[in-house]
Amino acid sequence: MVNYVQEMAYWAPTVLLIVSILLLIIIAVGLSYGIFWKGVASWSWRQIFSLVRLSAHEYSFRASMDAEESVEAALRDAGWRHVFLRRRVPVQRLSHNREIDVVAVGPVILVVEVKHWRGFVWCNGQRWYHQGRKEGQTLEFEDVLEDNLVKATALRRYIENDKRIPLPDFEVATADLRDEEDRGTWYKDPRLHKLSGKLVVPVVVFTNKMVKLDPKTVKRKENVFDMPGFKKYARELIQSTRGTSPISLYKLRFIEFVGRQLFHQNYNPSGCYLSLRDEMRVATAVRTMRTWDMVILLNGKLYHGDIVKIELESIKKRFERKQIADMEVLWFTGLFGFLKTLWLNTNGIIKIKFVDPKAGTITVSQAMRKMKRSCNGNKLFLKLAGSVEIVSIILTDVASVQLSRHEHGV
Repeated sequence: MVNYVQEMAYWAPTVLLIVSILLLIIIAVGLSYGIFWKGVASWSWRQIFSLVRLSAHEYSFRASMDAEESVEAALRDAGWRHVFLRRRVPVQRLSHNREIDVVAVGPVILVVEVKHWRGFVWCNGQRWYHQGRKEGQTLEFEDVLEDNLVKATALRRYIENDKRIPLPDFEVATADLRDEEDRGTWYKDPRLHKLSGKLVVPVVVFTNKMVKLDPKTVKRKENVFDMPGFKKYARELIQSTRGTSPISLYKLRFIEFVGRQLFHQNYNPSGCYLSLRDEMRVATAVRTMRTWDMVILLNGKLYHGDIVKIELESIKKRFERKQIADMEVLWFTGLFGFLKTLWLNTNGIIKIKFVDPKAGTITVSQAMRKMKRSCNGNKLFLKLAGSVEIVSIILTDVASVQLSRHEHGV
């Protein structure tokens, strides 16, 4: 047995060397005859494009999107079960949607505005100021907290009016308006757009470690935090209302169940917070809201907006966004991925799932990048968020696609 192991150890390097040489010969012969050309060219382009550096603006934009995901992770670590990114809420007065960075549904509904600013931040009345890395370069903004309050009010209106989910603090939210006879109209009275109540809480979070909030102005404002302060706030809020253990949660569920059986309604022992049943209903409503289609390129560049259509030149087909339920870009990676590239003569595939169950799912091989004719090839068209500009993106440059999973018509 010992001799057998010694012989295997002696001959193993030789066998591996021979196999490697034969593999290189096969690849070289295949390339000379053009057998593996498309697959290797696609593989090479993916490696090269992944090294292309982002511009300062592109890097800053990607960092701000990553900051929103860090807030989501902080909320989940604190015990919030329902956290949603980049929901678009309709604002009727403006006749268009506004984007909410993060929505967290628990004992209250947190509407989080995420700022990844670096430098010094202060405010003077309704004006906020941000001084970046360069001395003297100061940017001026409208009141960030007030702007987020408008979004929170729009979200509350969507939950109560569109989804017909009454929130238990309605009387408190409208008390100020009922005290006055002349309340004005929907378009004239600005107070109507800033009635989020006690259950829909607008919050501003500064996530950059290099930010400094003015202790005399910004930091004194309620519901304005840096990242450590927000983590503490989110954890204490969930623990003070839902308890610190699973037993506390089951106890609260039992109390609510008994209350519904006795009072024949959605029993809420504390009107200051959402019941577990209302929490689930609101979370379901927020989950079905529109968000953005996200396209991430191989070098990390990110596009977000609404995909208009997808054109697949390799199979001579075109699909509108409303026809597509999901889309996945898969690349072959690692050693086995490279061997699969040689075998299939492509470095990846595109899977498209359609809304119509009869259409099913199609799988398309990644086409080779055409350097001299960049306008041709498999590509998608995306209308950028907050703009009317439509950009075309070649699918050979795409690392992943995330589609909005909203309900149709929402």
